[in-house]
Order: sequence, then C-alpha cells, then structure tokens
Amino acid sequence: SDIFDVSKLGYESLLNTQHTIETGIYLYDAHVEDWKLGELTTIYGRNGEGKTTLISQIIAHNLNRKVKTFLYSGEMSENKLQSWLYHQVVGQDKDAYTTIQTKYGAKRELKPNVINAIKEWHKDTFYLYNRNTKRTIREMDRLFTTMESCAKTGVLLFIIDNIMTALEENADSLYSDQANFVQRCKDFVIKNNVHIVLLAHPNKEKKEITGEKGNLEKTDISGSNNIPNKSDNIISVERVWNEEIDIDLILTSQKDRESGQRKIIPMMFSKETLRFYDSTT
Repeated sequence: SDIFDVSKLGYESLLNTQHTIETGIYLYDAHVEDWKLGELTTIYGRNGEGKTTLISQIIAHNLNRKVKTFLYSGEMSENKLQSWLYHQVVGQDKDAYTTIQTKYGAKRELKPNVINAIKEWHKDTFYLYNRNTKRTIREMDRLFTTMESCAKTGVLLFIIDNIMTALEENADSLYSDQANFVQRCKDFVIKNNVHIVLLAHPNKEKKEITGEKGNLEKTDISGSNNIPNKSDNIISVERVWNEEIDIDLILTSQKDRESGQRKIIPMMFSKETLRFYDSTT
C-alpha cells in the first residue's frame, strides 16, 4: 500500500541514541544532537587541510562504538588509510611502538602484536571498498550495489571520500552526473535507514585565516547545487596556518536539520595522536 496509518507508527523517544551516529567531537555532536539515520552529510575543505584526518578520526570513534562502517576512498591508498587510522586508535601509548632503522633514520612503527589486536578489535566492523583501477559511471552502479549488500548486513555509516573525482572523466556532464549521484545517495539513506558522509572540495581560492572564524560558506562547495541542497548536514574544514593564532583548525557547522544555526568550533591538532581536539578534551 502507498499509505499507512500514522497511529500505528512507533514514537521514538529522545532518550533513544542507539541509532544515531557520533563524530566524537563533543561540541559538534551536542550542537546537531548527533547525525541521524536517513541523512546525508557533506564535509568539504581544501586539499591538505584536514578532511581525511577528521574522517579517519570519526571512523575510529564509530568503530569503538561498534558501528559498522563502510569507506570508499577515491584518493588515498588502502595501506596509508590503515596506517593513519591505527595510529589514531593507539594515540599516545608509547608501549605500542617499536623503533626501526630505515635508510632515512630511526622511525616509530606499531608493534606486530598491537596491529593484530587492532585488527581483531574492528573485525567484521570496518569495510573498505575494493575499487577498480578505472572508474566509470558503470562503476558507480557497482558501488551502490555493494553498499546495498553492506546495508543488509548492518552497516550504518557509509563514507565516500572524494568520489566526485570519479565523474570528471566527462567534464561536459560533470554537474548533471554529480546531481544524479547525490540524489542516489539521498535515496539510498532514506531507503536503507543509514547515514552517508560525502567528502568534497570548495571552489573558493585559498584565503588566509586571520581570526577565529573560517572563510568558507556552504555555497562554496564545488560542483552541482544538489550537493548542498540535498545535504542534511554540512561541515567546512579550514586549516589555520597563521602561527600567531593558537588554533590549528576551524570546523564550521554550515547546515544542520536540528538547530539550523551556524556554529564555529576551533580545534587543535596533536602530532602524537594524529587527532583534532575541541576545547572539551
């Protein structure tokens, strides 16, 4: 039937946080009251300014909550992703590392038993998409088919890192392809009651941050207008290069369905843990 009686619909209590997705950044999570299932989030920022570090940190947090997670990475290699994530998981535990000698000097490396323990910890919880060397529109169909299968096994968080680059082989139809892709993502989260995070780039030229406020707006997301329009949540990530400012990153909630208010969250980066921290940590 195309209709149902709303009186038969279960009422969801505000105390039920079992089916929400946290980022692990408390000030942001408190602002949006977590990401909801059935929603689409876009995180955007310039190259080298923290998007991948942030998303890896979010993955680590959700693996700790036993939230099954799927990642498509259009740029970073599988081994680099694994190494960065494992270092974030270990954090400042010096006993987890050993020192090895390379031709460029002494380097820290995780001990084999630590690596095995981490693998056991996230076994059957974290899945990385095995992408083909050549990415085409047909490959996108394969991606969604794979995601459908994962959703049926209980995966709730789907992260698509810079997949927009996969559509740039045909520049003439780039915007329409992006619009169609984002619409497919939106349909997917609603149908499967999951959450998708898209990583994107801004179209705005780099501008040095001079205060404690970022320069990017949600209209600066590069590509189709469908990206900001269909997104339930939008986050911009901007690195602060000015050494006179005691902040490493400005995370801005540009859009959310819960509060509707823009929120700026200054963050610091730790080289020891490879993580960003807000003022609550």
